[in-house]
Amino acid sequence: MIEFLGKAKNEWQRSHGRSITSYRSPIEIQRQSLVFEDFEITTSETQFPFSFTLPINSLPSVEAESYGRYDSTMEIHYRIKITIDLGGFFDDKSSSFANLSNWTSSQSFPIDYSPPVAESIVGDVGFCLCGSTEVPLQLTLPQRGWMIGSILEGELLIDNASNSTFDLMKIDLNQHFDLVAFPSYSEMTSFPMDQPFIQTRRSEEQSQIEKAVFSNTLDIQVKPKVTEKLKFAFKIPWIPSTFHCAIIQLMYKLKAGDPFCLRHSLFDYRHPNCSTYWKQWA
Repeated sequence: MIEFLGKAKNEWQRSHGRSITSYRSPIEIQRQSLVFEDFEITTSETQFPFSFTLPINSLPSVEAESYGRYDSTMEIHYRIKITIDLGGFFDDKSSSFANLSNWTSSQSFPIDYSPPVAESIVGDVGFCLCGSTEVPLQLTLPQRGWMIGSILEGELLIDNASNSTFDLMKIDLNQHFDLVAFPSYSEMTSFPMDQPFIQTRRSEEQSQIEKAVFSNTLDIQVKPKVTEKLKFAFKIPWIPSTFHCAIIQLMYKLKAGDPFCLRHSLFDYRHPNCSTYWKQWA
């Protein structure tokens, strides 16, 4: 008999003064079995071809741990287990880890899979340049649809009508998602690693995660009274895998502008003396 086993374990604990709340959640992700009844193992080499079909929502293999205020451990493992019937009370068993990775190309997706789509984007905004003069900036993403893992190309059009020269242009793409889980006394509570816990009025626990998935500083020189066109490309990131909690909101924000403006801007906040272009995909 050959078995394909998938298990996940999520553990965390947090302190409340002198008390500590602990949580442990082992779950079974996938279990399939094959039985070879009419095969006999001889003294020579014998081959038993087999295959398993995994669902599209299978989580990738992962193992991580964190220590500090919120100690937590997360494991997602898959094993291929082989059992040989020796005809007696004791059977011979052997198992080996099988790593499950994310898809690496669009060819690996099933035909009926519908990827998320982002409409084409064109935006105009001015940003400060060492003074009160604003420089028009146009950001264009010509692609009308994209798939996770694909390359998305964009274009920046800079019309420097000022009397100053600048040398850098920065582009940032941030991934932001909110998660919600059930109360800590429930069997369905968990969060990803290193995230704060927030108690809401509905006795749910929520977590917000912001991750910079792409950042590129273009070393250019845009002289006064010159229009410059820049091209860039970045890879659409993977959506984080979770279990025992739900992603209730997922957004991507693309920001482009002078590095000084971006450095002094919060995630969705614009510096009072600078403005940057950002686009949110819900």
